[in-house]
Amino acid sequence: MIGPGTTVVTSPSTNPPAPSARPLDEQLALRLLFEGTARETGEAYFQALVQNLAKALGTIGAWVTEYDPERRRLRALAFWLDGKFIAWEQDIEGTMCGEVIDHARLVLVPNRAFELFPGQPDPFGAVSYMGVPLEETDGTIIGHLAVLDTRPMPEEPRLLTVFQLFAQRAAAELQRLRAEQRVREREEKLAGVVDGAMDARIELDESLRVTHVNAAAERIFGSTGGKLVGTDFSRLLAAEEGPRLRAFVDKLDAGAATPGSAWIPGGLRARTADGAEFPAEATIARHRRRDKLFHTLVLRDVNDRVRAEETIRALTAQTSVLQEQVRALGNFGDILGRSEALRRVLQDVEQVADTDASVLLLGETGTGKELVARAIHARSARRDKPLVAVNCAAIPKDLVESELFGHEKGAFTGATARRDGRFALADGGTIFLDELGELPTEIQVKLLRACGNGSGWTGFARSEGGFRPT
Repeated sequence: MIGPGTTVVTSPSTNPPAPSARPLDEQLALRLLFEGTARETGEAYFQALVQNLAKALGTIGAWVTEYDPERRRLRALAFWLDGKFIAWEQDIEGTMCGEVIDHARLVLVPNRAFELFPGQPDPFGAVSYMGVPLEETDGTIIGHLAVLDTRPMPEEPRLLTVFQLFAQRAAAELQRLRAEQRVREREEKLAGVVDGAMDARIELDESLRVTHVNAAAERIFGSTGGKLVGTDFSRLLAAEEGPRLRAFVDKLDAGAATPGSAWIPGGLRARTADGAEFPAEATIARHRRRDKLFHTLVLRDVNDRVRAEETIRALTAQTSVLQEQVRALGNFGDILGRSEALRRVLQDVEQVADTDASVLLLGETGTGKELVARAIHARSARRDKPLVAVNCAAIPKDLVESELFGHEKGAFTGATARRDGRFALADGGTIFLDELGELPTEIQVKLLRACGNGSGWTGFARSEGGFRPT
């Protein structure tokens, strides 16, 4: 496909362009177009195309490019210049090629081309230029076809017609190559998904011979794909399983109304390259490719799952033993020590952790009352719920009740939205009230009611003195 067909003739001179040095032979041009490219594809096709285009139009150069819209660059797929092929790549900003790409139309500069585009490099001594965009079927610009010459290039309808015919052939080949590239990318992506699957995937032909296996299949059968491909799959099954699989496949293929895939009840007993049998869960699906019927068999080694479950059970048992050993050593997370007094404290922690009773922690600053609170929480049935610590001494007296119990929108000046208090945040878990003695007396009364009404919280408070669970 080419652009919308609008020809733009741009010249810095008001004088008509000089006539072309060579008359156009339309018959020769068409013969070069069709015969010169008939047997070629890909890079060879584009080389033949531009070489014959330059010959047909009598120009010094011709080239076909592929466009990279992200980099805004053109890269030559083939560039024929002054009797030889050259490599070429260029940004399109401020260039004649950029006019073709940005405006999606044929551009003809018949004379003094590089005076009109002084920013474009001119290592060729050219004076005329003609270019046309190449498009995908949806109108996306994918490249362009262009010619240049050291002589003026008149705006001649026959020349434009021949040029556009070459452009149509170039666009068709570029579309084909890009479509092939997309197919290859999809196939590579699909192959990556199949080959990277944990389950064994085996493709079988109509005779149930292996045509493809993934890496997982190579692993469970203990053989390489090169050795497995072409093998009668019944040789990879226990003796009685081959006829069973054949019968199941025939039944699957018998009716068009049946699903294209099915689970094989009871799975299959497969056999590795060294003859060892193993049970495998199995599903099978059928599909056609180039009018030939294939089946894809997916196997999952049940032994792998059994071994994994046994490993999990063993690790779980080891974990339980180690946890018992850790508890026997008296390790309470960040609480370390072996003194008799500390052991009594930790025994008390174990005793109260299983209950929902409120606990009073007494001790001087720095004796680790918060660590004890966290230890109780970690050993309680509430361990999966939050532990919310509140420094009561840091809360302004006017906001204590709001911080602890929350408030509704408009309850007081500045209450612009409903807010949950710390007790709501600790619902189902543990709330640790630090420096409880700093709270106003009326708030302490409300706390007594909150902690003693069976609401699901366990409260912690601390001040001066020793430790005593209650």
